Amino acid sequence: MTTLKNPHLPQSNVTSVLCGNINYSAENELTRLGIEIIKIRELPHIESALNMHTDLAVCPLPGDTILIQPSQSFLKDKLISYGYSVIIAKREAFSPYPTDCDLNFVYTCNYYIGSKNICSDVVVKDFKVLITKQGYSKCSVAPVSENAIITDDTTIAKGASEKGIDVCLVEKGDICLNGYRYGFIGGTCGKLSNDIIAFNGNLNSHRDCDKIRSFLRNWNVYPLNLSNTQLNDIGSIIPISQKKGFADHEKDE
Repeated sequence: MTTLKNPHLPQSNVTSVLCGNINYSAENELTRLGIEIIKIRELPHIESALNMHTDLAVCPLPGDTILIQPSQSFLKDKLISYGYSVIIAKREAFSPYPTDCDLNFVYTCNYYIGSKNICSDVVVKDFKVLITKQGYSKCSVAPVSENAIITDDTTIAKGASEKGIDVCLVEKGDICLNGYRYGFIGGTCGKLSNDIIAFNGNLNSHRDCDKIRSFLRNWNVYPLNLSNTQLNDIGSIIPISQKKGFADHEKDE
C-alpha cells in the first residue's frame, strides 16, 4: 500500500478512500471491491446539507501531505500511518459561503484550482494557483488525468483551457444535492485506479453522459457506476492509498 503522490490521481488500484454520506449501494460496491471507506465527521459549523462533504473537510496536497479541518483531527494518526504528513487548518470552516470552502480547491494538472481569496495561504504561498471566481472548486472539478478535467463551471473551464489543460465542460443540473437545485459534477465522483473513475450514482442520469464517456475514453479512463440512482453530490470520493501494481477494476463501457 502506498500514498498518492499526485492527489486524486492514483496509478494503481485504490485501497482506501475518504468520503462522507455515500449512499448504501455505493458503499457496498466499494466494499466489494476491497476498498476501505474512511468516513469524515460532521463539520460542526457547516449547514446540514453540506456538513458531511469530504471536500470541505480535507484537501490532499502534493508530496504526501493532507490539509484537514480541526474537526477532522481524529484522522491524523490514521493518515500518518499511511505515510502522510498532516496539516491542521488554522480555523474551522463555517457557513455561509464563502467561509465554508477554505479547503475546497483541487490540485491537478500541476495547478491548484481555486479562489485566491478563499484558498488556504499554505496553497497560495507554495504552489501555482489557477485563479477562479468559483469557491467550490473541488466540487466543480473531476480530475481525469494529469492534463484533463471534467467541470461544470465555465470560469474554471476557461482558465484551465488557457493553461493547456484538456477540459470537458458539462451542463449544470441532473445531480442531486439536498437543499439545493443541483449539485456539482466533481462532488459525485473519484478515481479508483489510473483508468477507472467511480460515480456515486449512475452516469446515465446526466444529460451529458455521452459527452463525458467520450472524453473519458480519449484519456483511457472508464466510468464505474456505484449505484443505479441519480448522480448525487456527496463532496467527492477522495482516494487516499493504492496498491503497488496495475489496476484491474471492472469497467463500465
